[in-house]
Amino acid sequence: MTKVTQCVLLGSLSLLTPFRHILLLGGLVLIPSLSFAEPLKVTTTDGLYDNSVYSPIIDLIHSAQSSVQIEIYTMKDQNVRNEIRAAMNRNVAVQIVEEPTPVEDTCHPFTGQSSSDADCADLTRLIQEVRAKGGQFVPFNKDLCGGGSASFNSQKSCVEHGKMTIIDQSVVMLSTGNYDYTNLCDSVGNSALAKCDRDYSYVTRDPAIVSSLEAIFQHDLSGSPYNLASLLPQGSSFAATQSLIVSPDSLDPIVAFIDAAQRELIVENQYLNEPTMNAAIVRAAKRGVDVTVLTASVCSYGSVTPTDQKRVPQIYGAFDAAGVKSRMFTKNNRVGGKPGYLHAKTMVRDGNVAFVGSQNGSSMALTENREFGLIIQDSGVAQELRSLIVNDLMDAGSETWSQAMACSEGGTAEGHSPVAVGSAPDLGGQVTHGPKPSGSPKPPRPHKPHASELEASVTPEANS
Repeated sequence: MTKVTQCVLLGSLSLLTPFRHILLLGGLVLIPSLSFAEPLKVTTTDGLYDNSVYSPIIDLIHSAQSSVQIEIYTMKDQNVRNEIRAAMNRNVAVQIVEEPTPVEDTCHPFTGQSSSDADCADLTRLIQEVRAKGGQFVPFNKDLCGGGSASFNSQKSCVEHGKMTIIDQSVVMLSTGNYDYTNLCDSVGNSALAKCDRDYSYVTRDPAIVSSLEAIFQHDLSGSPYNLASLLPQGSSFAATQSLIVSPDSLDPIVAFIDAAQRELIVENQYLNEPTMNAAIVRAAKRGVDVTVLTASVCSYGSVTPTDQKRVPQIYGAFDAAGVKSRMFTKNNRVGGKPGYLHAKTMVRDGNVAFVGSQNGSSMALTENREFGLIIQDSGVAQELRSLIVNDLMDAGSETWSQAMACSEGGTAEGHSPVAVGSAPDLGGQVTHGPKPSGSPKPPRPHKPHASELEASVTPEANS
């Protein structure tokens, strides 16, 4: 499925909004300060997006006519923030719920105890600007941990970890990545960007999904406890075209997704530490399903934590014993032409059903945090996602879990072959790395990882 950003034709000029390019008589001219009083006619089609090729977030905000609603863990990409400012200048109503205390982040503008760096100062200004324009920019209320149940005792350890944008109450984008430079692989104005994360976004206009997510958003915006289950689409099931999964109620549907696999299961997730989910993966392999998992290398940031020294051999040893094929994604895997990091949270079942969401493979993500994900019964989307994951699995930069434990970064460079993945009818051999939107030349994209992106190696249960 090719995603095409529509252009506005002005004689011989073609304006491309995502990166502010003007294409003139076949020549490309960058005009970074170009701005518009009114939104351009931009159409972002429904479907899957590889963020390293193109993320629709800028175009979606730019297309807003009446409202922008965002619920997010972190939002450090200046281009996203500036697009929000531009929307407010068009009198678009803006409402934002953001995690107030991201892991390892010293910027806490909602408490007044923040670092003094330029990024934090800009976020503080944006909060003030949104409120001054009559909008709302609020911290996620930790009392909603575990779904807002008064009996839930999490000691408020959860985080708002979902990545959701709703435009004009009619279109939703869910993402595996935050709105940060690395997650969007966005080097526009960020020439120092040193790496890109493997992340995906999914856009839908399904009325039931949009309505449910808008209702959940409004409750999270108010911060009052509520019954989450009552807001999910009534009658939705795995037979539906799209099924919504929202944490803290994600564990059961994720396990059901895995248990329904009959022939093949491919999992690409930042990490897999949740015992019940991992048991389902092992069960699938033992009943003859071809199971392959790809996770971020436990040595992604230079050393293996004491917790992982003990946990990884147990988890991946059990995978090995059950016949689960596994691989770890290293910085030698390239994303957007840069050293990569696996931040995605996705699965493909039997080549025709996909899961895309913010849920990592942890107990916190599946049973405590606020997280958003979709199960998509569409063979085209599933095959598209499958091809992207297989590309990562076959990348020479990937490594075995034992190599990761030794921090060898060996990959195939040390003679280890990447994992073999079962054939799929639509792959046909050479796998391409996803469609690039036609008509939208993409400049190189990079950013120095902020501490909040490193928590996989510090606090795995509260990862970005």
